Amino acid sequence: MRTRRTPGQPDDGDAAAKQRTIATHSRWFSPTLSAATLHPTAALAAKALTSYRPHWAKRFGTAPFLPTTRAEMDELGWDSCDIVIVSGDAYVDHPSFGMAVIGRTLEAQGFRVGILAQPDWQSADAFRAL
Repeated sequence: MRTRRTPGQPDDGDAAAKQRTIATHSRWFSPTLSAATLHPTAALAAKALTSYRPHWAKRFGTAPFLPTTRAEMDELGWDSCDIVIVSGDAYVDHPSFGMAVIGRTLEAQGFRVGILAQPDWQSADAFRAL
């Protein structure tokens, strides 16, 4: 027994009607539907970190180490840091450690980066070290 179909629904045997239905509704199910189609502000892509104009501190060049204390900042001739990275991990200036990679990437853009590794979270003095 053949089932009754509703208007606009293709018959199982009618391949052309199926294709027409898919073509009509494909804009809703398209895998290439972009975020910009759904929301106009989504079309604005994030700027690459290297596309910004370098910060003024870039003229000083890269530091031989990223300072972890005020004495190390004085040794580098810095009066302040632009960015301080705080982490619960130990700091090792090696590319296999996340803090070093993030710090050196920011430094390459000209920022003065300081590191607070494993500060005493029960005292504010540890956070005033830089």
